[in-house]
Amino acid sequence: KGGGGGGGGMEHEKQRLLSSDPSSGTSNNQESGSSSVGGAPSKTDPNSSSSSSGVSFHFVRDMSIVGVLRGLTVVLGLIALEHVPVSFVETIKATAPAFTVLFARLILQERTATPVVLTLLPVVAGLVLCSASELRFDAVGFVAAVMNNCADCVQNVMSKRMLAHMKPTQLQFYTSVAALLLQTPFVLRDATGFVRSWLGSHRSHGAPEDQDVLYHVMEI
Repeated sequence: KGGGGGGGGMEHEKQRLLSSDPSSGTSNNQESGSSSVGGAPSKTDPNSSSSSSGVSFHFVRDMSIVGVLRGLTVVLGLIALEHVPVSFVETIKATAPAFTVLFARLILQERTATPVVLTLLPVVAGLVLCSASELRFDAVGFVAAVMNNCADCVQNVMSKRMLAHMKPTQLQFYTSVAALLLQTPFVLRDATGFVRSWLGSHRSHGAPEDQDVLYHVMEI
């Protein structure tokens, strides 16, 4: 019994010395700190690493896509108006809900209720009837109007996806900057042609032909 009591006392003394050792306390504190801080699952945004190092690739990609689509809608709309009547272009734009449902399903994986889809069928049928009975039908204008409609719908769907991570004002600002950067080469080209035509023109009537730079400036 005496030997057992002495062994128990030695074990108790050893535990007391280990608990009072500053090096062991520091290691215990570090371990506890690491378990409470480093060991816990991160609750930050998954894109925090990319956002801390700079603008993420997905952000630049989405903004570039929306910027391109914003420019395409303007150009394709003007091409359509050049070849087909305004009423026919507006009739094609009336099918935007059908295209929006399609692209929302493809991009956002968003399901639309069957009754809503069924109500869109008469709209598509009406477009087919108008295209068949249009007297001034033109293939180039029709394709441009349909592509304009598709680009506008894709732009709306992409904007909806990006609105989950930013405010509407931020989205408007960044997409405008992206559209400006993408149109800069065309603006410089037209500005150069305009300046050359203005400097070398000695015509007494009319303005220089290369005045579409004004359109780009107004668009910006």
